[in-house]
Amino acid sequence: MKKIIYALLSLTLLISLFACAAPNKEPETLEEFYNQPLNKFMVDNMVKSAVESDDTFKSCDITFEGNKMIYSFYSNEKLEKDKNTEKYMQKYLESQKSKFFKELRDSIDIKDAVYEIEYIYYSNDYSKAFDISVTEDTGDDDFLITTDTQSETTQVEEKVVTLQSYYDEVYGVDYWKDATKLLLEQNSDIVSEINVDCVDNTVTYNFMLINDMGDIQDKLESAMDEYEVNAIINEIKGPTGVTEEITVIYIYNNPDGSIAAHLEFKG
Repeated sequence: MKKIIYALLSLTLLISLFACAAPNKEPETLEEFYNQPLNKFMVDNMVKSAVESDDTFKSCDITFEGNKMIYSFYSNEKLEKDKNTEKYMQKYLESQKSKFFKELRDSIDIKDAVYEIEYIYYSNDYSKAFDISVTEDTGDDDFLITTDTQSETTQVEEKVVTLQSYYDEVYGVDYWKDATKLLLEQNSDIVSEINVDCVDNTVTYNFMLINDMGDIQDKLESAMDEYEVNAIINEIKGPTGVTEEITVIYIYNNPDGSIAAHLEFKG
């Protein structure tokens, strides 16, 4: 499930790839733009290459309905429909939509058109798991594109200076509480409870182990390579825009209250 969420965080790439194409004539809709043979060839091949560079999805189809772009991702793994996960993905997409639509407008600015982007995720059995979408906000007056309003954007971004402020602002103060429900479901055979605390740029996970595991500090440290550490940091820091170093702490507690392991990652 985490890999699916990582893929969502990289969706800007596909928007950027689409913007690499160039119109042969002034299109009236995104669909008309895409249906120009050269543009279709470029976009299809770049999307295919992007998907093939990662083993998360077996394929990705892109279709258009007027000014609506539809990405259909077909996972290599079994995806379970989960309203909480879909809610988090939708909230993230909403938080990034100005950036996504700017990518489109910079290359294909169709007058009086309102753009829409939809992402559909299918499990490996081809059943639909997630369906999220965003529509361009015409009330924003495309403030990301003009010089005067770029200062407004900067002011908004400047307010998000820590992990705590970002997640509280974008997802709400109950984000970590809700997120641990999914994590607990995935590890219910090992832990009985998970508590997460986010203060400034430090996130601390407390795992309450079901069975006494003694001292597993060395065992866990040896299992954490650079790739794993980067994945942990990027999962939390990736979408936030935080530039300062963050700290992620994993504390594993035995049933008798003793510490089985205390891991700390920075990046």
